[in-house]
Amino acid sequence: MELGEQRTRLLDSNDHDIMELGEQRTRLLDSNDHDIMELGEQGTRLLNGHDRLDFADIEQNLDHNPLSNGKGTLRIGWLKRNWRDSYWRDLVAVAVLVGIICGALGYTLGFWAKRSPGRALRPDIAPLRILVAGDSISQGCESMHTWRYRLWEWFQANNVPVTFVGPFHQTRLQPQDLSTGVPLPAARHGDELDGPTAMDNGYAFDIEPEFLRTGSAHFSIWGREIAQDVDIINQQIHDYRPDYLLVELGFNDLAWASREPDEALLLMEQFIDKARATSPELRFAVANVPQRSKVGDLDIRTGQYNEKLREAIPKWSLPSSPVELVEFMEAYSCGQTNCPAALDGIHPNSRGEFEIAHAFSKTLYHNFGIGQQPLALPAKFPSRTCLTPATVAIYPSQERIRFTWDFVYGAYGYEVQVQQEGVEWVIDSANFTQERHLDTLWTTKGTAWEFRVRSYCESTIKSAWTRAVSTTMP
Repeated sequence: MELGEQRTRLLDSNDHDIMELGEQRTRLLDSNDHDIMELGEQGTRLLNGHDRLDFADIEQNLDHNPLSNGKGTLRIGWLKRNWRDSYWRDLVAVAVLVGIICGALGYTLGFWAKRSPGRALRPDIAPLRILVAGDSISQGCESMHTWRYRLWEWFQANNVPVTFVGPFHQTRLQPQDLSTGVPLPAARHGDELDGPTAMDNGYAFDIEPEFLRTGSAHFSIWGREIAQDVDIINQQIHDYRPDYLLVELGFNDLAWASREPDEALLLMEQFIDKARATSPELRFAVANVPQRSKVGDLDIRTGQYNEKLREAIPKWSLPSSPVELVEFMEAYSCGQTNCPAALDGIHPNSRGEFEIAHAFSKTLYHNFGIGQQPLALPAKFPSRTCLTPATVAIYPSQERIRFTWDFVYGAYGYEVQVQQEGVEWVIDSANFTQERHLDTLWTTKGTAWEFRVRSYCESTIKSAWTRAVSTTMP
């Protein structure tokens, strides 16, 4: 067969095949010991018995081949002629299979990594065990969501299985002021819900029921100091076996125990050492202390403690048991003259709950690789409803006049006004109490007095006043 000036000859025999294509000559010699393939001036040798493939610099000399396109493309004739060889067919099949497996594996790993760089929601991964050790800021107030709930929501949104552990489940409930004769409302029967209700444990009514089962546990107590937990944290670690210890302590040591920053820092170091002694691979996320509305020189000592804590944490950290800082103060919108994140100048309101959870989520994400991103603060923080006491009553006697009112779930306290009948109310003057009664001992016989009350849910959220009721001292 002749094509122009190019001549192609194919000779078949038991010993060898020879194919010539114009000035380009290809010879394939088959034998028991070796195969030789030559392409033009470029020699390629395949020695089957010695596991060696020599492939010379083909790309550098392809321009000398008139049948190449000058761009490094070899003719596929050799591949076609050798496709009959099962060795090459098997090699190609294996290469394709390996490619498919690697592609599937890469897609799977990328999929789970995208869902969560930490622990994705997979049935074969045990939930993270989180222990929150804190004070009133972490325990929370009755009817609040708490920052613990907002952090639990973040775990759910990031598909990270989690169980919060600890000996307590409640927020701080209102004291049961039984002296009024008006009992607290009865909790709903246990058969109405599978487990405790939000009111039973003191949370907001709209929390997820699953939180009460897997997210409400904690080790946070109103007024708690580091000094009070140093000698008992090891028992908590032993009993609840957390993977992570989230620490929000130190405010009460500085504010009410009047400890110096160095003393509080030493207590924190001892606290970490004793927790780690029980669980050598325990991971720590330790919050600094927030500022609050003006109280003496607390702001100065708080700043000093936070600086020392930042310097100390890298020294406390170990490869097997890392300690990371949570920038609580920096995230919390609270200072000496303005504190929109708190309901009373320190304890978090709805905004503050999100800000604290945001601070912890940043550390868990950036330092421990948990979740897809830190908790995002909402454009508008949820508001609270503060109800007015439904019923008021007066009980006069010769010694005093007792004014009582109904319990309001979620009220942080109550503001009461008392005045002589017929006088204008002084709007900004009120008696604050966390009880549900007020006794007046200064009234005189024959004088008529009026009383009214409203619920205090936080500094900027209060209910309407009740109707005024009056009585005359007998």
